[in-house]
Formats: sequence, structure tokens, C-alpha cells
Amino acid sequence: MIVVGDTCQHRVEAELAGRIEQLKAMQAAIDLAEDDDDARDDAEQTLNEFPLHVDTKTTMVILLSTGGPGDQIEVEIEKVSNAWERADTHVTYRFMDWFDGATTRTDDEDILRYVDGIIECWYPEG
Repeated sequence: MIVVGDTCQHRVEAELAGRIEQLKAMQAAIDLAEDDDDARDDAEQTLNEFPLHVDTKTTMVILLSTGGPGDQIEVEIEKVSNAWERADTHVTYRFMDWFDGATTRTDDEDILRYVDGIIECWYPEG
């Protein structure tokens, strides 16, 4: 039950549990239709049409240094027409030192220009 004023943080586990139940039911319909090709096809079609939309994104990790301390830039990229480009207006900077680590998101112009250049270099058009 949703309570007015509940935050997403309070609701996320229940929402996930509900989705898992939906997916289990759809998968069970496929499993039950094992010997009936038409029923199986219908159940698979229901499962495959369940998502509202499917996006494909790739996380590019630009490793700047390793070991004590290490750091990297992580950026989601997607293919648009024939070119790869940043999927977001920010990137994640990850700093790691032995048994500790932290991340921060940044939209710093210099970092983004650097990342765009790396994407162009490693994933040329075509």
C-alpha cells in the first residue's frame, strides 16, 4: 500500500517485489506451456512485450591510474545513428584507495571535453 508522502527510498523494495512477482508469473506461463507451441509463443510474446521501452547503454570506464590510489571516469555511452556519444550530461569520477573508495558525479566542461575526445578516439563513426 502506498502511503502519501512515502519517498521512493521507502517504496523501492516493495515495488521491486511486485515486479519480481509479475515476471515470475510470466515466466511460469512459459514453463507451463512447455508442450504447447502456440501457448508457449503467446506467453513468450507477453513477456517480450512487457517492457515499455528497452534502451541499450554501455558504460565506458576510462582508467586513469591503478593501485593505491587509483581513479577512473565512468560514462554511459549510446549509439546514435552511426556514432557513439555520451548518454548523459555528467560523468562519474571514482577514486579508490586500498580498502576505501568514493564516487562523485561531475558535469565539469574540461572533463566532458576530455571524455568526448576519448569516445571519438576509441569509437570512431561507422
